[in-house]
Amino acid sequence: MKHLLSTLLLLALAFLCTLCAYQWIRETHLQDNVETLNLTEKTKTKTVASLKGFVEKLDEEVEKLSAQTTELQTSLKKNEQELVGIRRDFAKSESENEKLKTTLETFKKALDDRNERIQQQQEKYKELMIERNEFVGKQNEVVGKLNDVTKKYNTLVDEFVKVREQLVASQTQYQQLQSQQKPAK
Repeated sequence: MKHLLSTLLLLALAFLCTLCAYQWIRETHLQDNVETLNLTEKTKTKTVASLKGFVEKLDEEVEKLSAQTTELQTSLKKNEQELVGIRRDFAKSESENEKLKTTLETFKKALDDRNERIQQQQEKYKELMIERNEFVGKQNEVVGKLNDVTKKYNTLVDEFVKVREQLVASQTQYQQLQSQQKPAK
């Protein structure tokens, strides 16, 4: 009977030692997994923070471009108003020119002076048209750049959503691992 009890005691001792070794190995693996998950979380947090900073910079650039567009539109309206005024002046000059033609003999010198003024106004009108065309070209470039910024912003938002989904997935995995660890303790 003593031999049987000694044997049972040795078996129980061996079982307890094996159980302790198994739990120790399992605990080591779990600690490694927790460290890996912590490092992954830190990396993703840094990535998200840098992306937020980049988005803020892009927002500032968009605001600047919007302000520039508003200024350019205001300038365009002013130029258009000036152009309307010049057209009115041009129409008046032409009507005066017709009147001067009827009294050509008495006002020939006045007519020649007026023709010179009309030509100067036409040159100014042409210069304004050239400036307006250059301005419209510049505005088109600004709009093109704004469209490029918008495309980049949309791409950045898509990347941010992907990173966020990955973060949520990793948090879910982490929570699952923690919930599996609680019953094991």
